[in-house]
Amino acid sequence: MNSELLEQIRKEILPPTVPPVILQLIRLLGQEQGSVSELTEIVHRDPALSARLLGMANSAAYARPFQVSTLSHALALLGLRTVWMVALSATLVESVQQKRIPGFAYMRFWRDSVISGLAARDLATLTGRIPPEEALVAGLLQDVGVHGLAIGVGGKYLKLLEQARTGSVPLATLERAAYDLDHAEVSASLFDALRFPPHLAGAVRAHVETPAEEPASHALASYLHIAEHARRALSPEGGPPTIVHFGPLAQRVLGVSQAQSRQLLERIQVGFREMAAKLALPMRLFHPHAGGDDFPPGIVETIAAESTVMARSIA
Repeated sequence: MNSELLEQIRKEILPPTVPPVILQLIRLLGQEQGSVSELTEIVHRDPALSARLLGMANSAAYARPFQVSTLSHALALLGLRTVWMVALSATLVESVQQKRIPGFAYMRFWRDSVISGLAARDLATLTGRIPPEEALVAGLLQDVGVHGLAIGVGGKYLKLLEQARTGSVPLATLERAAYDLDHAEVSASLFDALRFPPHLAGAVRAHVETPAEEPASHALASYLHIAEHARRALSPEGGPPTIVHFGPLAQRVLGVSQAQSRQLLERIQVGFREMAAKLALPMRLFHPHAGGDDFPPGIVETIAAESTVMARSIA
């Protein structure tokens, strides 16, 4: 593994230290009895995170018959683990937003990330073996290492991305041959640095490998791998051949029928279109030449807010 390149990417992307609010949330998670007042005190020190979570609690996705007007009320409704996952995800998404790379197809990158997140969440909901919210976050951010390698390597990597997109050799295989490092390892390293739960980092690290079966310890990695195939099936660059591959893989690993696989793809596509409308995204995301525009701010909290209700709808 190219440790020197990996360390360079981490320094480029991550803040010099783990944000204090995340360290404090980790400490609170480790306590048997964490109070809402302690949680409120921690989150209140981060105005941006406070605003995100208050808006999330008032999202239509939660269908509350009342207005949540205080941070403490919002945190009590959302819960510590949701707050932690949103804080972690927002930190990583913001690091991508702040590092602009000329020629990088941001719109395609975030389109694929959202579809992967929704697919992983829906697979978790269908099988009931993994918390859907965890699968959503892992799927959304599993390929953040692609952006990291683009930062670390530059223009040559963009050519490699195009080669993988139009050819038959998997991206991770091309990356290892060229750099002795792949995007899954970069993503997992960023997860580790930001103190994501270890099982999420492990699943992200393994998601580029084809699962032979689904032992409990590797269930999430299997979902992420299948979610990537779902993303390809739904993307303009995918199409019928990819759908043919997606069905048997989902059937072999998860035991779902071909009909269930197609229904799952339909649900993911509907979920994406709903999400795109809520995020005010142009529908040209499904056009093969969707290019370099970026997603508007608020992607993490909007997706997280929608996940609970949307997951229930397919349970």
